[in-house]
Formats: sequence, structure tokens, C-alpha cells
Amino acid sequence: MNPEKPKTPLLLSHAASIASVEAYNTAKERNRRSDQSMKDLLKNARFSGALLIPLLKELQDISLDDFCRYTGTDVDTGNSLTGETELGSTYTKDIRLDVIFEYHALSQTLLRINEEPHTRQQTFRESDTASYSIVGRAVYYAATAMTTELKDTEHYHLLRKVYSVWICYKRPIAELTEPIISYSLQPDKNYYYRDGTPLTSCKRKFDNGDLLGIILISVPDVERIYTSGIPENGCSMETIRILHYLLTEQVETEQRFAFYYEHEIIKKGSERVSYVSMVEKYERLTRELEERTLQTCKEAEEKAQMAERMAEQKAKQIAEQIAEQMAEQMAKQIAEQMAEQSIMKTIIELCSELNLAHSVAISKISEKMGVSMDKAQLLYDEYKNSWKVSENQ
Repeated sequence: MNPEKPKTPLLLSHAASIASVEAYNTAKERNRRSDQSMKDLLKNARFSGALLIPLLKELQDISLDDFCRYTGTDVDTGNSLTGETELGSTYTKDIRLDVIFEYHALSQTLLRINEEPHTRQQTFRESDTASYSIVGRAVYYAATAMTTELKDTEHYHLLRKVYSVWICYKRPIAELTEPIISYSLQPDKNYYYRDGTPLTSCKRKFDNGDLLGIILISVPDVERIYTSGIPENGCSMETIRILHYLLTEQVETEQRFAFYYEHEIIKKGSERVSYVSMVEKYERLTRELEERTLQTCKEAEEKAQMAERMAEQKAKQIAEQIAEQMAEQMAKQIAEQMAEQSIMKTIIELCSELNLAHSVAISKISEKMGVSMDKAQLLYDEYKNSWKVSENQ
């Protein structure tokens, strides 16, 4: 017999485990690798400026204060760049640009910049219709951002160069280990003006066609190179250091704040209103919550295992008790049956030897067994028949 295990302790422990896992998942939703956390940081011009200045040639030697001025944001706090924008039409695929803003320098450098934190990587596979090339997606985003720049009556010389910058927490191209991968629109070969000047010098606006730029940042390779301390393919260690402190989760909060103050990403006195400061403090709180939740999960799992062991032990004890009771009951029944058989056999054999009447044997059985005459008759017939069968065999 297999008795059912007690359910209450297991159900309570399981419920505690489920609650702990849900709390853990809630905490994980706002870590640095999550889209929302990084979006909030990128909406701060001082943070985005620190990220983009080392990567975009048009921003070389620009200060963070100037970057804020040229993007129309508050110089002291960096709040706030344009957020999400949905683009598309009835006849095209709708897309949502996480962060997109315009940069207007006094030198007439006009840029439109799109930033995309990317936590999942979809490497294209012929067998998987849901997969796609992140390079193709980035080009589509940049092209769509460009085609939506001009109003109906505006001329093409008002176009702004578009950059689409992707922060990839998995390698954007699976077999490539470059920390920064960049693409640009440029002439197919070296063309020259009639005076011998190369076309790339761009005598007139847009002659060189340099209107689209794609930059993919591979965070795993930034972390790898920062750890090794060995620069690769002309990417400076200072650029790697900046990307490491801005993007990875391998930096403690105190170290990151020191970096922010060092590079004036957070200005002293603006901590209470800076998006960067608020997001980092929130991230620190969620990290602490995550650690506490992990500990709660561990404790809940241990309690669940202990409850299961106790339930199994209790079930085993109950099974042993039931088996013992059944054995005792069965032994008692067998003993009673054997006693009845012995009494019946003795009475019937004695009556047979003394040639007593059949009615005398029935009367004696009724008296000794404490049953009615009818019952005694039934017992007599049953046992006498069973003995005859046994004797014949």
C-alpha cells in the first residue's frame, strides 16, 4: 500500500519559491543589460555624449557642455534627449527607435543620431524565419530615420547625416570579436575632381555621399579587451575604458560614480536631478534587491527540500504503521480461523467416533462457537466439505 504524501508543507514551500522567483525576475528587469535601464541612461546628453564622442568623427574634441548645447539639452544635468519614436507607414514595416535626437553644431555639422540598446542577438539562419541580421536591421533603422527627416517642402541639402549606434550585449556578428564594428556610405573607388582633388574631400555638400553610419558595440569584447589590457585593431584603451565604465555590469557603483565625476558626466551639485545619478542609484537598489531575492530563493528552496524530506519520512512512517497494523490484523484473522477450524474438526471427529447423531454435532458447534443453530449448520457443512476435498486430494 502506498499512502499519499502530505501536501500542505510542499504546497507552502512551493508557493514561497514561486514568490521568490517572481521577485527575482522583477529585480532583473532593471539591470544594466535591460533595455529600459540603458534607454534611461542614453536619454541623458552627458552620458550619450561621453559614449559617442570617442566613436563619431564629427564629434572629435567636442566637450560635454557643447554636446548638450548642440542637442538642446540642459548643460548642467544633460536632461533630456528625445526618447522613443515610432516610424513607418501603411506600406512599410513599423519600427520603434529607442533614442533619437538631432545634433546642430555652430559649424553647421548636422547629425541625426539613433541609439539602440540590444540585449538579444538574432543571428540570421535560413531555417529560422524569425531570425534576422542585426546589420540589416541597423541599416534599415538608419535609412528609415533619414527618409523621415525632410518635410514636404524642404530641399535635400537640409539632410542630416544619420548614425545608428547599437549597444550589443551579445556579439552582433557571431564569428567576429571586434569591440567596435562601423559601416559608412562612401565611393566605391578613389574618384578625383578635375583639379586632382580627391572626391572624399567633398568640395560641395554631400559629394562624398557620407550620409549614413552604422556603429555596433560588442560589449563582451569591450569587457574582454579591458580585462586583458591589450588594445586590438587600432581601438585605443581609453575608448575601451570609457565603454567599459559606461556599459558593462562589471563595475561597482562607487567606481562608476567616481568615473562619472572624473569625466563630468555628473556635475557636482546636480546629482539630485541628473537622470544618470537617479538611474544608477535605482540600479544599485535593484542589485541589492536582486541579491536579497537570490538569498530568499535559496532559503525557500532549502525549506522546500526540508519539507519534502520530512513529508517523505512521515509518509514512510505512516506506511510502516499501516503495514504493521495490517499484518497484526491478518495474523489475528488467521489465528481465529485456525481456532475455529480446530474446534469444528474436534467436534465433528468426536461425534463421528461416538456415532452421535448429526443434530448433536450441530448443537455442540452452536454451544462452543456461541452461534445460532442455523449458523452452526452452515459452518458444519462448509468445513466438512473442505475436509473431504482435502482428503480426496
